[in-house]
Amino acid sequence: MVHEWSLAEAVIDTIVEHAREINAKCVKKAVLGIGELQSIDVEVFKIALDALRETSETKIEELVIELEEALLACRSCGAKWTLKDVSLLEEHREVVHFVPELLLAYVRCPTCGSPDYDVVEGRGVVIKSIEVVA
Repeated sequence: MVHEWSLAEAVIDTIVEHAREINAKCVKKAVLGIGELQSIDVEVFKIALDALRETSETKIEELVIELEEALLACRSCGAKWTLKDVSLLEEHREVVHFVPELLLAYVRCPTCGSPDYDVVEGRGVVIKSIEVVA
């Protein structure tokens, strides 16, 4: 739970700093992306964001969270796939949720079987856009 609050605080601080830098009166809408492989509880994150924006020095009217599916790309054959394209036991999904790096221990390229691939999308928390009122 502390992890989610720390992330939420960093997001709110970044949004407020951006608004301050451009002398915006308020933030109308901010869109956040959360990667499928990000090990956070999204509901706790939402609660933290709402609590922190209520006490923010800059008014933040709306926060939208978009969940981003993980996209993987094989370094050997160039194939791209999502976690929906591979079989992953529920117990392994749980492990990967808490330690995303362990995905490499459980998943291989569905095309060539290689364990050598990159996570192209679906990691981290990003601020995709900030809409302000000048």
